[in-house]
Amino acid sequence: MQYATTPPGDKRIHCSRFSGLIIVLLSQILQQILIECDHRLRLRLLRTICRSLDCFLGQGCMEATIPNVTRDAEDVSISGSRTLEPDSLKDLRSRKLVTPGHRVGEILLADIPDDLPKTDNVQGDIYILFPKMAENFIFFVIKDVTDFKSKLKNYTPTNTTTVLQNLKEISKKKGTEDDPHVDLQQSQIAFTQSGLITLGVIKSSDKLGDSIFDDGPLWKQVPKLGDSQRDQYSPAFKYGKKHGVFMVAASDPDLCKKESDRIKALFGFSIGDVDEEAGFVRPGKKNRGHEHFGYKDGVSQPALRGLVKPHKGQLQADPGVVVMGYKGDPLLKTRPAWMKDGTYMVIRKLEQDVPYFNKYLQFYSPNWRDYVPKDHDSNKDPLSTKEAEELVGARLVGRWKSGAPLALAPVRDNPTMAADKEQVNNFDYTVQGQLNPSDYYCPFTAHARKTAPRNLDPGIPYGLEIGDPNATTRGLLFVCYQSSIDNGFYRQTAGFAGNDFFPHTDLIPKYQGQDPIIGGPPKIYTATPDQGGDVAESGKVTVQVTNGDGTLVEVTGFSSVVQKSVTSMDPYPVTSRGGEFFFVPSLSTLASWAS
Repeated sequence: MQYATTPPGDKRIHCSRFSGLIIVLLSQILQQILIECDHRLRLRLLRTICRSLDCFLGQGCMEATIPNVTRDAEDVSISGSRTLEPDSLKDLRSRKLVTPGHRVGEILLADIPDDLPKTDNVQGDIYILFPKMAENFIFFVIKDVTDFKSKLKNYTPTNTTTVLQNLKEISKKKGTEDDPHVDLQQSQIAFTQSGLITLGVIKSSDKLGDSIFDDGPLWKQVPKLGDSQRDQYSPAFKYGKKHGVFMVAASDPDLCKKESDRIKALFGFSIGDVDEEAGFVRPGKKNRGHEHFGYKDGVSQPALRGLVKPHKGQLQADPGVVVMGYKGDPLLKTRPAWMKDGTYMVIRKLEQDVPYFNKYLQFYSPNWRDYVPKDHDSNKDPLSTKEAEELVGARLVGRWKSGAPLALAPVRDNPTMAADKEQVNNFDYTVQGQLNPSDYYCPFTAHARKTAPRNLDPGIPYGLEIGDPNATTRGLLFVCYQSSIDNGFYRQTAGFAGNDFFPHTDLIPKYQGQDPIIGGPPKIYTATPDQGGDVAESGKVTVQVTNGDGTLVEVTGFSSVVQKSVTSMDPYPVTSRGGEFFFVPSLSTLASWAS
């Protein structure tokens, strides 16, 4: 949220500090309403709140920038940079976001206008995503800049046009009786801040406008992300020394290795200190597209307007939210020309403790009656042991293993719904008869609810299956793209998943807890009040406790009753093994650097 400054001579009244605090709290609630409510209820609430603020603060005092996310093709569209005032809410209109003549969900292949990214200039995995069965990440340090630039002339990354052609070929083959397999080898290149400095693209003192990228490697920013075991990072990510990465994606592991070897041979001694991380789609039709905990991945990817047709309920974003230099880019007017058609990429290696996660589900499954909605008759319709374990997992993730949302299927999985692209994202978290955001069907802390998507994240599993005698560790090689790491990955990780008080559901901040999957266990201090007796179950309280050294400490805050739920005993089964921030340049920018 941002508030516009009052220009000189403006007759609007200035808010007091108290009024400003009220606005900040209300604006946070407004943001949550935009994410979760039905659009008709959303508009009524917005109008009511803004009229109330007009009466309380004076006409036109509140100006809030609302995130540029819309729900579906029939939903209310709110532009990312537009300033909303109480009287301007009437300008919000329901509008079609897709043009007629195309099936919903397909990729637009017509001539692309000037205000949209050019597919032949954008590297291939950014918004269409590489089709792949295997992927290899080659992290490197530039040893000889002149030699590297010379070799760069002979390297051509896969562009988005080629990826579209590959997808068409795969689709064509699937419609025949022939072998649908299509041999594919695709790659792209990206650079860290240190890599851009080494190439002479920027100086060490230069700032590109993204505080996270400008602050240097992810290694230095561990406290911001909640990573607690930096000493256990994988070699590729230790100390933040890498200059770049080649991403190689292919239709099978052999082709992936062959293309990886070709690229390493091409750049030869111009690069060194190479570390690699390999990922593979899980074997078997049942596991394909599912991460190691068993949940379908990538269900709620946002669609970029004008480039990808949305399904019903699919979140949409302007192209500039992902690809720099277009509408939705927060730094559209100040970007250097060489950044256009580029994006920021974040890579993280997330280790998943599958045996522990499964034991957790088994341990809490006998309590399943505590987790079903109150309107479900548990005596007439009891859950089996397997169904109870799946329910515990769905309460943590926010979706069932099939991808079906807990908000629409609150008791049992619904694979039919999950397979329907027009249903699987066509929902919100509103509950009939309840005005405020509700956790009646889906916990506020569920992973899918905590991490409302603000970026594209085409991750891939790594490691062998449970039961494989050669298996050691396994997890997810997480990748996401955004034009602003501040507004994308960082907000999603620190502002949402790791924020104990998100989502905002009331004027008074309420403790919700962290994302139970990718969050980190918070430090919880427990003590008994010195005075004894009961503590008020709600409202502001002040409690005195005595530390071990005899120091008397006074604690003031807001109390609330801890509800019995799975999320009060979060498992935290994911451990970060490192990661890095990269800039993915356009093909034309790469060509200019090579020359």
